Amino acid sequence: MSAHPIIDELEKAQMKDEVPQLSIGDIVRVSKSIVEGKKTRIQRFEGTIIKMRGANSNASFTVRKVIDGIGVEKTFLLHSPLVPEVVTVKRSKVRRAKLYYLRERLGAKANRLKARQESQAQIEAEAQARLEAKQKKQEEARLAEEAKQAEAAKKAEEAKQAEAAKKAEETAKTDGDNADKVAEKATTTKEEVAKEEPKKDSETAEKKDTAKETSKDKDETK
Repeated sequence: MSAHPIIDELEKAQMKDEVPQLSIGDIVRVSKSIVEGKKTRIQRFEGTIIKMRGANSNASFTVRKVIDGIGVEKTFLLHSPLVPEVVTVKRSKVRRAKLYYLRERLGAKANRLKARQESQAQIEAEAQARLEAKQKKQEEARLAEEAKQAEAAKKAEEAKQAEAAKKAEETAKTDGDNADKVAEKATTTKEEVAKEEPKKDSETAEKKDTAKETSKDKDETK
């Protein structure tokens, strides 16, 4: 653990929410993501934990196995995103914190350790608990996604309704403006007609007077 509390908090923020309970001597199967160009594949390594060290996000464990008579050891960071899964295959009963003495063993007994009693039932219970936790997490993610989609659909519907209301308001405003224009035009036409009628009456009277005078002149000429 770091001596500075801020560094401890930063390291804890990088830790996984769920990690398996590992112990020295456990036989584990580690899945590691291998990135090759644009492709990613999973490589599995199964062996015995001979060493554990570190804390918080720096916690690591070393796994040893024998392949064709050659001992192979790999160290993994427990909270690394490149280590998506660590499965405990078998638990062993040991009395040491470091199993370096396994490096001196050869043959079939190279990684043989005494099995811990009732460990299989515990392993199955932990596997079941991990499965249930994974299913619960997937269900929560599904519900969150559905809620997100429902919220997006609701916002889209509200935006659609707002757009329709805006268009209706604009249409009503346009219709009102057109009605006002028609009414104004009708009023103007009436006023013009009212102005023209006295003028027409005056012209008609003048024509009648002219006709009378013309008729009178004709009679006098005769």
